[in-house]
Amino acid sequence: MKRVNTAKFPKTAPCVLLALVLSACDLFNVSLVNYLLENTKKEEQFFAFSVAAAALDTFSIPTSGMLNNPAVKSYIWDIDWGDGQGAAHVTGTSADAGGISHTYANAGTYRITIRPAGVREAWLGAFGISPSESTGANSPANKTKIVSVDSPLTPPMTRTEAQINGTAAPPGNEWAYTFAGCDHLAMGEDFRFSPQWDHITSAGNGFAASMFASCTGLVMNGVFNLPQGMSAAGDNFAYSMFASCTALTMNGVFNLPQGMSAAGSYFAASMFINCNGGAFIVNDVFKFPPFDQTILDKAGVFYQTLVLGMGTPLQTRTAGSIINSTLSPSSGRSTFSPFAAWSDYSGIPANWRG
Repeated sequence: MKRVNTAKFPKTAPCVLLALVLSACDLFNVSLVNYLLENTKKEEQFFAFSVAAAALDTFSIPTSGMLNNPAVKSYIWDIDWGDGQGAAHVTGTSADAGGISHTYANAGTYRITIRPAGVREAWLGAFGISPSESTGANSPANKTKIVSVDSPLTPPMTRTEAQINGTAAPPGNEWAYTFAGCDHLAMGEDFRFSPQWDHITSAGNGFAASMFASCTGLVMNGVFNLPQGMSAAGDNFAYSMFASCTALTMNGVFNLPQGMSAAGSYFAASMFINCNGGAFIVNDVFKFPPFDQTILDKAGVFYQTLVLGMGTPLQTRTAGSIINSTLSPSSGRSTFSPFAAWSDYSGIPANWRG
């Protein structure tokens, strides 16, 4: 057997060779990981909610979503209606207030799963309730059949890649009126703004405005919260988000984004107005962002945010600890009511009272 004269090779050659091999392996592994991540993202894009139907009952998925209203949104979805009939491939636009209908043969509670079958940017933008329609999918009889929302909300549902990366302006009316008037709605244990929202720093006009308005039976799960990484918002952020949710009480983590330093008018205005059920208690962490005077003086900022209505029990929090600032608006905001619910009502600055 011929022996190799290793003296002909530089002493560094094995190291170089090993480095090249490892580099090639690293490139392969990175490519593999990226491939798996990309495909996992695609597989994870779905939205699930549950409906309660009687025998031979028809339910219609609401497709009057307010994203970028009045823009018409197209959808291409695969829908599993949860009754074993297989997935249906559907296309249409948000201009159809009738929604997408399906009839259930037997009474029961069915989990409906929607998956994108075409464009994967802002792919769920057509989903949601219209505040100006009361027929078809937007009728009270149809909305009351929605009994739970079961999956996380992800940025690709409502945003383009550029909007997610912050290289394009955020959309308007994102998640506005999405579940408004669904009076039997409960949040499933997995429903929340997904961790991807932690990297989103700005919201357009109308973010989460009236998102759950008039969901009179709304039950909040233990994890739902607004995206906490946001630092800037347009007008009407969380405006009337839980208005007239008369059975609501806060979970232990819900809060406004505390790093918010720029906001438009009517920030959190009427957010909990008429949440007058006997169970409503502000949790231990909820606070207003410590805005400067310029923001506080914008029209409607914190206007009637916690006008809870008669019947609301004495709160365990003081109004002053929620205000989270030594500043006050230069005009009356009637932020806290009824006065009997707040032990320090008479001691807070007048413009927070009225």
